[in-house]
Formats: sequence, C-alpha cells, structure tokens
Amino acid sequence: MILINPFKPKEVTWSIHASLCIHRTIDAQAMDSLIRLLCWPKPRVTFSRMAGDALIDRARSQESTYFYKNTDQDVLLFVDDDIQYEPEDAIKLCKGAFEKQSIVVGAYVNKKEQNTWITSKLFPGQEVVFSPNSPLTEIMWGATGFMAIPRCVFMDLLTESHKYQLHDPNHFPLCHPTDLAYYNFFKPCEWQHPNGDYLNLSEDWAFCEKARRIGYKIYLDPSIRLGHAGRYVYTLDDLHREPRKDDLTIRYRDKEEDTSKDVGEKILGEATLISA
Repeated sequence: MILINPFKPKEVTWSIHASLCIHRTIDAQAMDSLIRLLCWPKPRVTFSRMAGDALIDRARSQESTYFYKNTDQDVLLFVDDDIQYEPEDAIKLCKGAFEKQSIVVGAYVNKKEQNTWITSKLFPGQEVVFSPNSPLTEIMWGATGFMAIPRCVFMDLLTESHKYQLHDPNHFPLCHPTDLAYYNFFKPCEWQHPNGDYLNLSEDWAFCEKARRIGYKIYLDPSIRLGHAGRYVYTLDDLHREPRKDDLTIRYRDKEEDTSKDVGEKILGEATLISA
C-alpha cells in the first residue's frame, strides 16, 4: 500500500500545471511519480502532455503557450518521460519557483556509466553541495527534465519581446497562427562564450538564457535527488559496485572549460563524496 500524502493538507493559495513531453514512451517509474503527484491534494495540480513530436523545443513551446493562455495555474512544471522523483520534491521545487518568482530546477545526471555529469550548467568554477539540507543556489542554466517556471516569466518574455529584432532569440512572434498557434519560447539559440567562441544552446539552456537576459535568475535545488531512467547492461563489474547510500552529500565542482584545440574531450565537472 502506498500513501499518496501522509501529511495533513494545509491551506495553499498557489497551483501547479504539470507538463510531460513524450517522444515515444514513458518510463514506468516516471508514470508512477506522475500519478502520485496528480493525487496530491494541495496545491492543486493539473496536467497536459504533448506526445509524438520529435522536435522537443516545439513540443515544450506549445505546452508553455497552452499553460500561459489556457490555464490559471501559477507554476508550470516540466517533467521528462524518463525522470523519477518523489511528489513532495516536485511540490518543493514549484514552491521555490513561486516564492522566488523565478526558474528553479532539480539536477539529474546524463545517461553515462562513466564520466557522467549533471545536465544543468554551473557558473565557471562553481561548487554545489548536494545534501538533504542544501538551500537553493543560483546557477547559469538549468535542464527542463525537472523545471518549475512561474507564470510571470512567460508574461515578461512576451512583454519584452517587442524590444528585440525579428531574429533575436528574445523576439517571440506567434508561430503557425492558423493551427498550432504557439510562442517559440524554447527555440535553441547561439550564445557567445566570453572567449569569443559560439555555442549552440539546447532548448532548455536557451530558454534559461532568454530569461536571464530580461533579469531573471536560475536556481538549482540541491536537496532533491532524481532518477534518470535508461538502459543499462549488467556485467561482472557490478559485483564490485558499492550499495547505494540513502543519505549522502556530494560536492560537485564545475570546471573552467578547456577551449584549446588539441583537447579531445573536455572535462565538464567532477563529483566527490564528502560524507555519508
């Protein structure tokens, strides 16, 4: 038997709209997380999904436009179809976004057995401690697999849109007005590194950069632990794998990117277990 909400609901004046962009299928544990979240009594949680669109930035932009134009919810919560989470962590994330009136994300790692790193971008040289009591910390860009966005971000992006030229990332005309009718909030864009190099930002990092350009900050909640479901081939090497620790502290440090041309693979970060 699973307790949907073991705590007595308190009066809550804000609400959540959860959105799931599904490419092909949804992981069973991700579905379990979503069902338990939708059963949470307060705050009120509504739900919509976009399925089958391989262009993830278009799917997220349509869902964001739907949230902005067709709901009265206060916070949009994006969860990916392969992210596993506890409902109370989703509520906590959205509460942080509502109170900060800015974007808040949870960190999850890439699907790599070796040399993995978190999908959010820290500031150069920044350290983040992941532990149950860690507070929100500002970062450079966050990933949309577990991202809470208050309504004001979309409102201000559209209000400020007229100040930017047509092909600027922060200009948002209504796309496909006769059928899909959405604002391309999550269109990828180029970003110039301080060293002069241009980077092609994915839809989530691009969205964060657009919000940052009009004055918003991006926050990471290091107290939340997420699962990123994927295929894994078990071998004899797993006999040496240490048991998972339920309560641990990890210090993650984002390194300065090595932009020299003779480097084959850049080291993006390192994580160290400092207590358990």
